[in-house]
Amino acid sequence: MQRRIDEIRNADVIALEEVTQPFLDNLLAARWVRDAYLISQSHVDPTLRYDVVMLSRVPARFRAHALTSIMGRRLHTLDIDTAEGELTIAGI
Repeated sequence: MQRRIDEIRNADVIALEEVTQPFLDNLLAARWVRDAYLISQSHVDPTLRYDVVMLSRVPARFRAHALTSIMGRRLHTLDIDTAEGELTIAGI
């Protein structure tokens, strides 16, 4: 697991799916996350078992959009302004 974390910790954007509150708590406690990334949320909605969490090294706008889903899923987006225009990254 540590090897995989080391491989991603320099990425400009990280999108994590099926994040539980205990995992998110550990992620938020990690110095490399606190020092380098904006994070989309600090808690998982208590009505959900897990959620999508996005991290960005560059200024970004995070949003969660409601979906019609029997599993309570939401569409999460991260918008970044680039020289070519807005870049949107999404995860469900």
